[in-house]
Amino acid sequence: MLLVYAWCNYNYRPIRAKNLTWTTLIYCATVLWFIGNLVTNNHVRLVGVWSNCKLWILWFRVLFVYVFATMTIVRFYALDRVFNQKKPFTRRSSLISGAVVIVFNVTYCLVNQLISSSLTLEYVPDLEA
Repeated sequence: MLLVYAWCNYNYRPIRAKNLTWTTLIYCATVLWFIGNLVTNNHVRLVGVWSNCKLWILWFRVLFVYVFATMTIVRFYALDRVFNQKKPFTRRSSLISGAVVIVFNVTYCLVNQLISSSLTLEYVPDLEA
């Protein structure tokens, strides 16, 4: 609710200084990571095509925890650049940082998706209780 309020009052200078785009993306990554954890920890039982382990573990849990972590680190870097180094964190550096986050995280998940399941993770029905 606070994020919606911040976007509605974006023209207010202290809110505009918080870089709401990055903050919104961090919150979205956190929500998707939470959804992945619900499925992975068997709090929600899925059947059929939705019970594919790689979808939930790689693309929801791992990808979004990495996105959350790297975006938080980039946010810390932006704050360090502005307050300690007294240099601006421009839109160009923000876009470059975002591109690096996306490329590294999606590449990691794609490599794990494309290699054999026996090398990464696979569903073993005999372990189901």
